[in-house]
Amino acid sequence: KAIEDNIENTRDNINNIEKSLENIKKEKSGIEKKRDAALAYINMYKEKLAELSSSEFSEGEPFDFPDAGNDYEKLSEESIKKNIEKLKIAMLNLGDVNMNATNEYREALERSDFLLTQKIDLEASIKSLENIIKRLDLVSKEKFSESLKQIRLKFNELFVFLFGGGHADILDAIDERNETGENDLPGMEINVQIPGKKFSGINILSQGEKVLVAISLLFAIFLVKKTPFCVIDEVDAPLDHANNARYNRLINEISNHSQIILVTHNKKTMEIGKNIFGVTSKQPGISKIVSVSMN
Repeated sequence: KAIEDNIENTRDNINNIEKSLENIKKEKSGIEKKRDAALAYINMYKEKLAELSSSEFSEGEPFDFPDAGNDYEKLSEESIKKNIEKLKIAMLNLGDVNMNATNEYREALERSDFLLTQKIDLEASIKSLENIIKRLDLVSKEKFSESLKQIRLKFNELFVFLFGGGHADILDAIDERNETGENDLPGMEINVQIPGKKFSGINILSQGEKVLVAISLLFAIFLVKKTPFCVIDEVDAPLDHANNARYNRLINEISNHSQIILVTHNKKTMEIGKNIFGVTSKQPGISKIVSVSMN
């Protein structure tokens, strides 16, 4: 009977040990689940932080994540909690996270590429326009030089016709204010020599002589680029009797090529007109047109 009692006690002890072992296995399984959940939690934070920061968090030192591999026994609950706290602090230091940052970056990149393409097109257009402007400047200067040669000949011819001799010429003058020499604009300098006077500029001429020189230049341009009509308004006003006679001779010569319309109060100029139109007022406030044909 004593042996049976020992066997019974032994069985009870075995059952108790088995129950304890079962409880230990359950506790171990629970701990492993908690450990796996904690590791998954850590990995999740590691992935999120890796997207926002390559290896640093804010301005702090690089964060060292423990990697136990398959040896989970090295990870204690205390170290897991510390790592979780560090991850939370690191995420807080990062501040607010824009979850739409990837899409916004893609849109900004597309916009940047579009603007870069536009910039390249604009630079090419600017270069093309600059080349066109250079060609236009070259052609304009050539045309101007050709026209200027013809105008110089006509100017001297008309000057001699009006003054009965002498010499007149147009000289090229570059704007002296542009010291770099770029984009120089050609101008004109007029030199004349009236018979009996020294060769000089037009500043020392009398008022009537200046008008005749100006008339010579204007009609020189007019004869190079002829038009069917020419309107002259009070050009002869400052001319004296002798200079007016020269002016009338020129008008008669030009009228052989174009129709001249003169606006004048000078009686000497009226004498060369073929048709005269005037305005008279017999009664106050009432005007009347009077025409006379000299043919």
